[in-house]
Amino acid sequence: GGYRLNQECVLNYNNWVAFNQMLNPDDIVFNLADDTYDQDGRKIYFGLAYSDEFRKYYSLAFQPLRNENDRLLMSAKGQLVFDTLSHSFVVGQRINGGKKKLLPDNIVLETETCTMNGRGILDLGLDFSMLKATVTGNFEHLIVPDSTRLEVVLAMNFYFDEKLLGMITDSLRLSYNAGITDPKEIFPLFLQKNLPNDVDPTEFIEELALYGQIRRLPDLLKQSVIFSDLKLVWDSDSRSYYSNGKIGVGYLGGATINKYLDGYIQIQPAVAGSSVTIYLQPSPETWYFLSYKNGIMQVLSSDAAFNEKLETLKPEKRILNQNSDTQYYEFVISTKRKVVDFIREMEAR
Repeated sequence: GGYRLNQECVLNYNNWVAFNQMLNPDDIVFNLADDTYDQDGRKIYFGLAYSDEFRKYYSLAFQPLRNENDRLLMSAKGQLVFDTLSHSFVVGQRINGGKKKLLPDNIVLETETCTMNGRGILDLGLDFSMLKATVTGNFEHLIVPDSTRLEVVLAMNFYFDEKLLGMITDSLRLSYNAGITDPKEIFPLFLQKNLPNDVDPTEFIEELALYGQIRRLPDLLKQSVIFSDLKLVWDSDSRSYYSNGKIGVGYLGGATINKYLDGYIQIQPAVAGSSVTIYLQPSPETWYFLSYKNGIMQVLSSDAAFNEKLETLKPEKRILNQNSDTQYYEFVISTKRKVVDFIREMEAR
């Protein structure tokens, strides 16, 4: 037969979902798989999608994408249940078939507040080429008014000089900033979702709970930088995500930092090449600036010794794939004007 959701938050009138399964009247659950379709034979999703044409996110409650070029930030599959206490529709994987119990990796449509939220690996539509990035965490989309916020772990890996990275690490470690003593749920989620299948995350999660840090870091945490607590807001005018509040820096080049810093981060997805700009200020007198786009990483600091070392590096120490048109990469010294312009843009928000 078919079913549809009784809610008024997402416009999906007369959008019936086809199903063929046994139903238990004492525990009504509908299955949602990769091959779930509506009554017209269109593939449907339960999640959040992005329209580049309209520069905005929109919720999907068992509906097809509005345009085939739209991107899914995240969609859920598994079982659909209705939580009578919170008046919410929830889609996710059930725990050992337990009644109404779902794993935390799910998507929720709250009908009283018209809010959709979920947690897992998020697809921000990033194409950095020579910079690798993963985004894991929570999203919250307010259908009315239209706004999208993320709380994530952002892990990035890129080619950089080890000594220069070590200078940044030492500066951040010695700074008098608040420590991340109580890792949020998004970091255990990051471990669960991104560690290799043959690595059990339980030990690392228990160490975090007991000691606030992991003693023997897995390779996953030895990337160039891991922001372990980053709040992002989508801005449709600039088509970018920008940070909101303190930035939680977890790891830098495999070294544990675990501190909240002042600063700004802007991430701009683009088909022709995404960009990311980072400004970290461990103290009023000290700052570090990194800006990447199309294979070029621009770097500058308030530390003159840092800048001098960067400028004196030989090209073979800064450049990868020099003769490649698609895999070319280099890191270079940036300009103070670029830093000032970025700070002014962020402060104007």
